[in-house]
Amino acid sequence: MSHNPFQDFINSFDETYDITISDKEFQEKFHQMNQWLQTIEKEEALEKAHCVQQYLLKAMSFADAQKKELQKQFDTTKKQIKANRLYSKF
Repeated sequence: MSHNPFQDFINSFDETYDITISDKEFQEKFHQMNQWLQTIEKEEALEKAHCVQQYLLKAMSFADAQKKELQKQFDTTKKQIKANRLYSKF
């Protein structure tokens, strides 16, 4: 079985397109995959690059959704703390 940097990179994502490895590992796999893309035929490289782009866009969308949800929870908690401070004075 041959080493496939493209598949290794794709396997860095779970089914929700969340990255499942450390930032350092992700950067290493991304670098290896980019080097590998330069060694294959142009058509195949473009096809694989498009696939990678789709994964990265979906991962960014997932991260943005998580960020929005966390911000919403933070804002709600902040409002509750403020209300508790206000009403505990009475």
